[in-house]
Amino acid sequence: MSNTLKFGAGKWATGTDTVLAYNDENSNFKPLPFDFTRASTATVVNKLGLIEDVASGTPRIDFLGNTKGALLLEPQRSNLITYSEAFDNAAWTKSGTTIVDNAIASPDGYVNAAKLVENSANAGHYMYVAATFAVGNYYTYSVFAKKGGTDYLQLLMSSNAFSITAYANFDLINGVVGTVGANTTAKIEALANDWYRLSTTYLCGTSGTQNSSLFLADSSTMARAGSYLGNGTNGAYLYGAQYEAGSYSTSLINTSGTAVTRVAETCSQTVPSGIIGQTEGTIFVEANLSNIIDPTNLRGILEINDGTTSNRFSIYRGANDLSLSVIVFTAAAAVANIAASTISGQIKIAVAYNSSDVTVYINGSLIGTDTSVTIPACSDLDLGIVTTNTTRILGDGINQALIFKTRLTNAELATLTTL
Repeated sequence: MSNTLKFGAGKWATGTDTVLAYNDENSNFKPLPFDFTRASTATVVNKLGLIEDVASGTPRIDFLGNTKGALLLEPQRSNLITYSEAFDNAAWTKSGTTIVDNAIASPDGYVNAAKLVENSANAGHYMYVAATFAVGNYYTYSVFAKKGGTDYLQLLMSSNAFSITAYANFDLINGVVGTVGANTTAKIEALANDWYRLSTTYLCGTSGTQNSSLFLADSSTMARAGSYLGNGTNGAYLYGAQYEAGSYSTSLINTSGTAVTRVAETCSQTVPSGIIGQTEGTIFVEANLSNIIDPTNLRGILEINDGTTSNRFSIYRGANDLSLSVIVFTAAAAVANIAASTISGQIKIAVAYNSSDVTVYINGSLIGTDTSVTIPACSDLDLGIVTTNTTRILGDGINQALIFKTRLTNAELATLTTL
């Protein structure tokens, strides 16, 4: 299997505004730099499992749950919390709790994590922050947390805007989600040194300024806004709180007094002649697809096109479900659409084509074949988006991508895509 473009697979070379791919046909190395854009700083989880800041225009290779790394590609998001780490600030109202600042090392490696400590009352032990929400939008609330005597946490939104059931419990001992209220999705992710990122997503029912709370909990099944008898010393360590408009959490956006926006990032290339097969070829991509659904938009994974929407092969995540689709447009008409349902986690997908045939394999299995396709001519390769549409950006990581200018056999496609 001789391919014309290799990208990623643990071999990363990045610079300001660029990520390097290469062509090593016939043992002749040729660099193929991709153009990368992001006009703001951002954060990423590095090889040590720690959160680090990345300069504007610098691609992010994310190692969260992945030792080989993945190019992180995210849409524009804003952290609406104005003090993401300063939990002692008056913006955070405390009830039945106090804050001990700079208690232990946080997920960024510095001793700047706070401890939320319960008092000895038989009451709710929590803190909350106000944020403005708009009806009909999804919002995601997230925080990094570590057990500190109290081994459970609860995140919830105001009942006025998000319904009385909008909450989720988290178990910091076993790293699992506990009881989740209706109209709520929840996720927990493990980082280094027993830290977890907790996130909950809700659909807003009423516009306005509402309170969003973080409760210390006495179990993973505690009722919404529950109470218990505290001992005056237990609590949980916290770092990096974030509210963002969207149906899933994105990388941490640090704030210190005002809301901060991280802009969308793109990665694309107009490839040299001979890289993309015009009458036959194979496209391969490995990516991480979190199982959080985005009801507002499909999410682009990889696309080859002619610089327009008229001629393209698009690989994308469907909206409102966990589908994975390949659609082919020729002269602005959809000539093939092959889809698989309920696909999540790490995926390998290959799209092979010749003069009239398009075949799709995912994770070692044949998904579908269309034998009556007019193949479009393509010259551009876009990663993480669909036809330069940055509202349809992946939101996850690209582990690797390969281009072959020949149509691989079905046996080769099965081998290539097997996890």
